[in-house]
Amino acid sequence: LLNDANRIFSTEVIALSVYDSDLRASWANFQDEVDRFFLGLTHQAVGNGELLCEDVDRAVDLMIASMEGIKQIALFRPQICAPQSEQRTCRRLMSLLGTPA
Repeated sequence: LLNDANRIFSTEVIALSVYDSDLRASWANFQDEVDRFFLGLTHQAVGNGELLCEDVDRAVDLMIASMEGIKQIALFRPQICAPQSEQRTCRRLMSLLGTPA
C-alpha cells in the first residue's frame, strides 16, 4: 500500500481486470490468498489476546476494502501514502480490526 511501485502495479491490474476475464480470475485467486493471510494474522492476534475484535471476518473485509480505497485516492492525493503518513495510515487501518487488548 505504501510502496509506490506496488500500489501502481496493483491498481493497473485491477483496471485491466475490468476487460480481461482471465486476469480477473487470476487476481481473484491472489485476493483470496491476501484475505486468508490477513484473516489468519487477525484470528491469531485475537486468540493470543493481543487484539479485541468481535467479528474478525467483517473487520478484515473492511480493512482490505479500505486499503483498496486508499490506493485509489492516492492517485489524486499521493500525500496519503507518503512516508510521513505511513504510521498514521497503519494506525487507521489497524483500528478497523479492533482494539489492542
